[in-house]
Amino acid sequence: MEAHPIPHSGASEGYREGFRHEAIRVCLRVLAPLAVLKIFLLVLVIYSLRLFPLIFSEENYRANFHWPVSAPSEPSRMYRTWDSEHFIYLSEEGYHAGEPSVARFPLWPLCIRVGSFFFGGNHFHSALVLANLLSLLAFVALYHLIRARESEERASAALLVLIAFPGSLFYLFPYGESLFLFIAVVFFLLQERQFRLGAAVCAFLLPLAREAGIFIVLPIAHFLWERRGKGERLDWRDAALMGAPIAGLAAYFLWMHHATGDAFAGLRAQAKILSEAGVAPPLDPGAFVRALLGWKSLHEPHGSLLDRALFLLFLASLPFLWRRDRRFFLYALPLGVVPVISSGFVSFTRHLALAFPIFVLWGDWLSGQSRFAWRVLTAACLAAVQLLLLIRHVNFLWAG
Repeated sequence: MEAHPIPHSGASEGYREGFRHEAIRVCLRVLAPLAVLKIFLLVLVIYSLRLFPLIFSEENYRANFHWPVSAPSEPSRMYRTWDSEHFIYLSEEGYHAGEPSVARFPLWPLCIRVGSFFFGGNHFHSALVLANLLSLLAFVALYHLIRARESEERASAALLVLIAFPGSLFYLFPYGESLFLFIAVVFFLLQERQFRLGAAVCAFLLPLAREAGIFIVLPIAHFLWERRGKGERLDWRDAALMGAPIAGLAAYFLWMHHATGDAFAGLRAQAKILSEAGVAPPLDPGAFVRALLGWKSLHEPHGSLLDRALFLLFLASLPFLWRRDRRFFLYALPLGVVPVISSGFVSFTRHLALAFPIFVLWGDWLSGQSRFAWRVLTAACLAAVQLLLLIRHVNFLWAG
């Protein structure tokens, strides 16, 4: 469709001003209840010690990495759970060859370190605030993205499913998921508005946030292919957009080489951790089927029924996502498949929380007045599972 300029500049300015006011109004309307929900859950974490005083696993706590190493199991440590300790350690001490912490990607520890200047040098406070702030901003940005593309009702339904999803509990803690989700949603938001250089910056940062970030090249390639199909001429900004993830991956290897003397130290550390944990990637169809059918518990590191059920639901959703939005499909596919190929089904519930297009699709299925009861029921069931996993997580029982 050909664009037509608005003849009166004053009318154009009035339109833009009205759009800004509407965006601010919607932002505040969405932000306030989300902020209240996060505060409620953070308070619930600390009071879970009184509600469930006998389930805290001192054994798992001691087996986990902590920084400082001799840290006591005091209540405040419930916010510094599992992998978050590695990120806080890296933000304070940096990368050193031979340590398991180097398996984590560097962008999130760098953000924690920068943020610590605003918290009197306290890296834990920086990590906790940034994780919750970035996830809040990501939720609001996703709401704006879907609202602009489709409707307010579908945006609300998508956000409801994402927030209630069990794996979304990790947006509450100092994990790297909040940062990755924020960058990914902003990438699509900027790409949707044709801000290619801004989208290129996001595409550069994603491979520095986690390994699956490199696969942002897939929706970028499809975006450029669509533009070519419409007869649009590609320019240097498109080249920058396409090359940004490759440059980000190169920057990661340079970072690791400078910090540890080995560009592949992080990948080697990941492989060692998986090997010591007894995780065997299902590299052939037979091994994959055996791993898929080999569930042993409702939700433990190995053999989780929840992880496998969600993976099957993810696979069943992919054809519908392909028909709905090819770029969303190409973003979500590696986020759901690559972790399974590399490490089996361990932590799949947490990994899936980053594949936000799946929740947009599920929200679409549940939107509409006639599906209100199903929408409420689905959100309630997901939230109940998330709450159970939250209590397990802060008591050092496996959640993902």
